[in-house]
Amino acid sequence: GVLQLALGPDVIYFADIYGDRILKYNVDGTGRIAFGSKGSGYGQFLDPEGIFYDSETGYIYIADTGNHRIVRTKMDGTGWMTLGGQQGSGVGQFYIPTDVSFDFSTGYLYIVDCGNSRIVKTKIDGAGWATMDGFSGIRKIFYDTKMDYIYLNYEWGSKIVKTKFETLEKVTNLNTSNTSFS
Repeated sequence: GVLQLALGPDVIYFADIYGDRILKYNVDGTGRIAFGSKGSGYGQFLDPEGIFYDSETGYIYIADTGNHRIVRTKMDGTGWMTLGGQQGSGVGQFYIPTDVSFDFSTGYLYIVDCGNSRIVKTKIDGAGWATMDGFSGIRKIFYDTKMDYIYLNYEWGSKIVKTKFETLEKVTNLNTSNTSFS
């Protein structure tokens, strides 16, 4: 039931969508730690799908999909903070957020708000909220801090889009069909 992972120093974090929790393992597969349970309160998740590890602070950012929110926490629950939590399309609201990425230099989160077909750029406290609409079918996001590009992955990996948030336009569609990796 694991959909996404994030790498930390010598550890791997997993968003366990069917277990409603976050898992942490040493890279050699030992030392499993689980955090969270099913629900909508502190330390609880409902279908968490996306995860990002901030190596500067030790926080993990989670797209808590079923609770329509983004969670920032450490594996022991310290620093717990949420953004959203009410289904909607307004400022501070999400409808099925599926992934999150982070820009260390600015503190901005980049969030796939799948149900609203948009990308949200904001800080964890909601400051600087901005949206980029017209992205139906997007499920995953990666922010490239060096090049200032956002890479978006459509459902089933059918298409990858490369864009810059500030331009509010799609820059490049990268064809994933007939591509093999060896």
